[in-house]
Amino acid sequence: MRRRPACAAAALAALAILAGPALAGPPYPQQRQGSGLETTGGGGLVMGAPFRARAALVGFDRRYGELRITLAPRRVGCAAIGDPAAIPAPYVVALVTPRPGRRLPVGRALAPPAVGLVQASFVSTGSTYVGQRGVRLVLTRVDTARHALWRGRLTVPRVGAGRSAYAFRGTFAATWCG
Repeated sequence: MRRRPACAAAALAALAILAGPALAGPPYPQQRQGSGLETTGGGGLVMGAPFRARAALVGFDRRYGELRITLAPRRVGCAAIGDPAAIPAPYVVALVTPRPGRRLPVGRALAPPAVGLVQASFVSTGSTYVGQRGVRLVLTRVDTARHALWRGRLTVPRVGAGRSAYAFRGTFAATWCG
């Protein structure tokens, strides 16, 4: 029997491409809850410089099982969720790790045991600051319908001073990019 390693490798590669999404984990479960009416606004500091949120997106990273709410200085499309370089710096990302099989609480601060982790990342050109202490995220509307809005409030207390200061306080109406 003659072996054909090139054919076997090609078949395995095709199988990996087809099975890739299945291996990445389940999609975020359907949820439609809350009646929040917040708009995107607010601001803070990123590396000591003023930052104003004018656009927001929310997506679910199946690889890590994380929700990412991105607050940007100007409007960006859903494709930016998978390509952070497409988001104009500076920007703020609220990262939430939901517990499998649990719905996110609406109308109250996200905290254990409902979620595993809530943190905020402040991204500037060439640097990122990640903080967990004091991060308060309240979702007032969750809707997993295509391009629906998730609404809520994010507060991150001031950390650092001068050029190393980070803080955010504001509301968002984030487009679901599931």
